[in-house]
Amino acid sequence: MKKPNIVNIEKIIPDAYHGTSAKNAKNICQEGFRPSEGEQYLGDGVYFYEAAMSHAENWDRKQFKGELIGVLKSTINLGRCLDLHVKEHQELANFVAEKLRKRGKWAITDAVVINFIASNFLPIDSVKATYVSSKTTKRVFDGSRFYSHSRLIICVRNLKNILKVSLVCTSL
Repeated sequence: MKKPNIVNIEKIIPDAYHGTSAKNAKNICQEGFRPSEGEQYLGDGVYFYEAAMSHAENWDRKQFKGELIGVLKSTINLGRCLDLHVKEHQELANFVAEKLRKRGKWAITDAVVINFIASNFLPIDSVKATYVSSKTTKRVFDGSRFYSHSRLIICVRNLKNILKVSLVCTSL
């Protein structure tokens, strides 16, 4: 397989939403983000919903039941983005997953594959993908090709690519 080139793009996303508790949101505004590590969906990094504050609020409510929640609006630069909507990037993920499967050392998850790519193949600043909930998926309307529970998610691995952060919502 020819190694794809993940180029540095100056694509600014002005409306990326991150949900957390209100306490965490205030800390993030003062001290900055701390990336999640481990078995996250798109690997290590800070997670955002693109252009969808309601998705961040809904995620908050599930994670922080009964607590005051906070939604942060951020401006991010994708930089070197592993975009899982791009065929060559999908092929790279498949290639890496097959190589890891042959080694037999890991459970092959999206996070394992993406973290391996970022650590061993190509430096990446962000990862972009669409998540479709398998539990609650239904079509937007009968005959539609679109699904009601799909989310455009961005995982920022390079915190320097988070250009601006502001608290936009706190609620129960």
